[in-house]
Amino acid sequence: MVGAPVAGGLAEKFDIRKILQVGLIILDISLLLLGPTLFFGGLPNQIWIIMVSLLFLGFSAALMYVPIVPEIISAVGDEHKQTYMESLEKEGASKKDIDEKGEVYF
Repeated sequence: MVGAPVAGGLAEKFDIRKILQVGLIILDISLLLLGPTLFFGGLPNQIWIIMVSLLFLGFSAALMYVPIVPEIISAVGDEHKQTYMESLEKEGASKKDIDEKGEVYF
């Protein structure tokens, strides 16, 4: 809940590719802390290490998903809307029943 607004603000200021790369690096660190903690030379399997890794995992998820969602919507939006409108017209909805947003009123 805290990472999404931060990721959105960063996405407006910086390049999305750089934000995704930082998110992947933080994801790698969090998974290393979450999984084999003995890999770091006997780091004990304590609850605070797990909590920190889950915090990093949540923040990395926000950094990876929040900036890319508007890109996905803009890539699919117009083509999908046109196909949806055509399918509604084939089903018998008149053009006056369909407004600009593609919603149908009967």
